[in-house]
Amino acid sequence: MRATWLVGLVAVAAWVPPCAAQTVYGAGGLFIHPTALTPPRGDSTLSLSYFTQRLRGARSEWLPASWALSPTDRVQAGAVFLHWQGGRVSRQSGGLFARWQLAPVGEGLPAVALAGSLLAGEVRLGQVSLVASQPLASHPWRGVVAHAGLQWARRADIPTSDEDWSLFGGLEAPMGGGFRLVGEAGTRLGFNRRGALAVGILWSGPPGIRIGIGAANIGRSDDPQFFVGAGYALAAR
Repeated sequence: MRATWLVGLVAVAAWVPPCAAQTVYGAGGLFIHPTALTPPRGDSTLSLSYFTQRLRGARSEWLPASWALSPTDRVQAGAVFLHWQGGRVSRQSGGLFARWQLAPVGEGLPAVALAGSLLAGEVRLGQVSLVASQPLASHPWRGVVAHAGLQWARRADIPTSDEDWSLFGGLEAPMGGGFRLVGEAGTRLGFNRRGALAVGILWSGPPGIRIGIGAANIGRSDDPQFFVGAGYALAAR
């Protein structure tokens, strides 16, 4: 089984406010998709996660590790390494990602960002996303953050390279005690088996420590599967 398109959960970055997850394929955001809210300048985070996927009865394990740096309040960039295990077969991939916040949150206006990534190795995938993120302030939605975006992706690790567009959206809701409930979904890309879907909980603990747990289908699984991730801030201002 060839390593499939990835994206995915993961570990949690150093930024305490909403959108603190570090997606495997690119700049931080929800579990699968990026958001338009960026960490503060000086943020530097290492993330590690583990999750499974199941396609036609075959189970695979994914172990992605990433490093992300924010040189400014509106730019984030980094690198990711992926170890994939399917039965006795294991493969590796690596890549780079970046996110640029085109506009911050304004009065009644959402933040807007452009995010992109490129993976090489057994997984060969390029993608670009335009996304808007809006914190809600009116009761009863105070503290909730809404996200919506458009994503283009091209996969080149299949017999015939393919590309497609996807619409995605997500919500984050505070639960108290440093916990946040996160849910997201995306329309199916033509080269994937399902549309992307994830739900889980993010926890912000002692300074610099974040943990995420839930279920996710990155698009190449028959149904959502278990994931867990953690992140540690090396530096943040």
